[in-house]
Amino acid sequence: MASKDGAPSSPPASPTVEGTVSQTTYTVALPFHDGSGFLASNDNNRIEPPGVFDQGSKELVVTPSQTATLYPGNYYFKKLIVSGVLNCRTSTGTVTIYIDGPVQVHSAGLVVNDTARPERLLLYKQASHPNNIQGEAPVHAYLEAPLGDVQVTGTFYGNIVAASLAVRSTATVHFDVQFAEVDKVGWEMASWSARPGD
Repeated sequence: MASKDGAPSSPPASPTVEGTVSQTTYTVALPFHDGSGFLASNDNNRIEPPGVFDQGSKELVVTPSQTATLYPGNYYFKKLIVSGVLNCRTSTGTVTIYIDGPVQVHSAGLVVNDTARPERLLLYKQASHPNNIQGEAPVHAYLEAPLGDVQVTGTFYGNIVAASLAVRSTATVHFDVQFAEVDKVGWEMASWSARPGD
């Protein structure tokens, strides 16, 4: 390595972390919205086009060449996979989705909340399956997965509740302050670690 004048210079010193580490005794009860009442009685028959949703398996899989639309109401899925476009029409109400399985938004997938108001698109996970938000376009939603892990590699606006949250590489999470309780900060971290390449 050379300085501006061409003379050799030494590399910068390694970074250091200072201070003490201690384990907290503070615990947080994560919220859980039970969607079992919507297993049999839901708005799944309003999904357009009808063929994109499998009524038997209760799986909504939007392939790269497809566009699916959800209108305000309560939906119950066993799996939600988005590689195409999932339009959530939230201008006249809230789209609430209970999911008893994995949620995957692939890199080319788009989850469009047409008002861009996170409180109008609610995703309530019912089990500990993995959840991966990769979409290139921002997702505006409230994602509650208290039993599962959430990985974000795209841009997310709203609120995420998870057993663990990994924000990868150039991903960003914008916390919506309206979800915060008045007397405390809305971001709570039980543990944090950085791994090479993340």
